[in-house]
Amino acid sequence: MGSEEEENTPEMAALLKAKIAEHLATTRERMAPCVKRGEMDRSRGHLPDPPPFEIVDHPDLFERAWGWDTILPYEGTVDFSRYKRYLVDYYNYNQQKDENAGSGDDHGLAALAHKCAEIEGHLMFLLEHHAPQVFAERAAIANNARLISDKITKRIPQMTNMLESEFPAVTVALKCITKEAELMCGLLIRPTILPDYIILCNYIRRWAFIFMTYKEPGYVPAAAAMMGATREANLICELLRKGKDENGRKIMSFSIQWNILRTMLAMHKEYVAVGEPTGGYTAGKLISTESDVKTCSGKDLLKRDNMEARNETSQNK
Repeated sequence: MGSEEEENTPEMAALLKAKIAEHLATTRERMAPCVKRGEMDRSRGHLPDPPPFEIVDHPDLFERAWGWDTILPYEGTVDFSRYKRYLVDYYNYNQQKDENAGSGDDHGLAALAHKCAEIEGHLMFLLEHHAPQVFAERAAIANNARLISDKITKRIPQMTNMLESEFPAVTVALKCITKEAELMCGLLIRPTILPDYIILCNYIRRWAFIFMTYKEPGYVPAAAAMMGATREANLICELLRKGKDENGRKIMSFSIQWNILRTMLAMHKEYVAVGEPTGGYTAGKLISTESDVKTCSGKDLLKRDNMEARNETSQNK
């Protein structure tokens, strides 16, 4: 019996190889319409609909159908460990791209922290003077935003020196916090924007503040999520400044940000299950999270149906 199994091993291996090749060929065939639509939309300057996640296993098709500029939203049916591998690729590609373009942090971490504090100061002013008009009876939203903004403003200067050498995600986190705060400022002076979008930006800032002290092995996927959020926030800021939103790109960016927030929650849950993100160091105590920011849970927030919000935003454009 044993020798018969040994004789069949090469056959079985060949059969398995053939089935894998057939599966890959079938997948490529199924992806052809997505690739065609993606190429057409991108040639017109539009963001295509997200292709099925399995396209990432075919880099040439992925590049044509979606590309690396915009983070591919997480599908709940996809194995999360596989999605994190995609996030690592997304981070590495865009980090290298930024370095090649010479868009590194020429002025260092201190300058990023200073800019972050500056934007937070402007945000605090708007929360005091514009939020009551925007939120009406939903004052808790502004209060939560003020709590987080106050925490960031006070604690980031204390942490700058210790973070630079110990936590590799700090630069990406500061950029994310700053850009989301800038987006909140832009939203607060536009009363037609729904409060749910302010909540979204505020939550992403909160999780970026937490992710700031992530180490191996979780910091790269976390940094990728923050990088994706930063890019979408920057795009929305540009659209708000221009006063237009061609083909609903602003709404699509908000949708991608909601998805990034869901990914952040999943990563945090997984990361704290295997160890403390900060190793119990002082920076971790400075950043400590749930106990000092009283707000509704991220899961409750993500359960809301945002379709109505997006439709109303579209009508108000």
